[in-house]
Amino acid sequence: MRQLIVVALACAAMACGSAEPPPAPLKPIDPSAAGLGPKPAPESVSAMFERATGQPAPASGSHASELVNRPGQSDEELQAKTREEHAQTLQLLPARSEQVNHIRIGWYVNQSVDAFREAIETRKALVLFVGTNWCHWCAKQIANVVRCAAVERFAGDGVFAYGFVGEDKGTDAIAGSLKFGGYPVITVLEPDDEMILERGRINGYFKAPESGQHLEGLLYTASPRTREPRLAPAPLPSRPATAIDALLGATNAKLTHRAPQPDCSK
Repeated sequence: MRQLIVVALACAAMACGSAEPPPAPLKPIDPSAAGLGPKPAPESVSAMFERATGQPAPASGSHASELVNRPGQSDEELQAKTREEHAQTLQLLPARSEQVNHIRIGWYVNQSVDAFREAIETRKALVLFVGTNWCHWCAKQIANVVRCAAVERFAGDGVFAYGFVGEDKGTDAIAGSLKFGGYPVITVLEPDDEMILERGRINGYFKAPESGQHLEGLLYTASPRTREPRLAPAPLPSRPATAIDALLGATNAKLTHRAPQPDCSK
């Protein structure tokens, strides 16, 4: 089984046998690049942030603004500081061994191959959150969204993993195969030991309630994919628990999150 998983991910890195990505949108011709007009002014930091993350530029004075507009710091210093912040944020995620079904998600962090192996063995979907160590919205997603009851209620109905591009080979292979356009992104993969089959994905940052709604659709109602019609798809889990169920369960079990506590309104 281990060999099949490794072969599947290696195949993904070469884009063979992967789910077909959506066609890239057509880009308008830039007259200045074609020598037909004046060269554009240098791109602002805000514009670069929006282009890289797909999100509006952060307001002046916000934490995200500080990440992209810190005076007197070189690019190397900014990158090192951001990597440090992300490493600290990852410590907030409960380990896989801490999972309590329908109450608390236990995470595979930068261990997507192990997560994929469990998904195949248990015939459950792999829910892979993909980010980068320079993405502010990825850190915000970890600190708040995924630790909220609106998402944690799905614990046990899928295998959950968080992978950083450039830090986890399995995540790199999957990201290269599915050609993500920006981060953060959540991809739901079928437990197939020969191909990477994407059931669906969630692009960009959403607050906990919206993230929960999108994931519920992919985990419980979307049609599972198979390599061949004759193969039985992975079974869909039963009705999902509610956020109130997860909150009451955590309270009764006296489970708390590592500080700082998540802010589920952000």
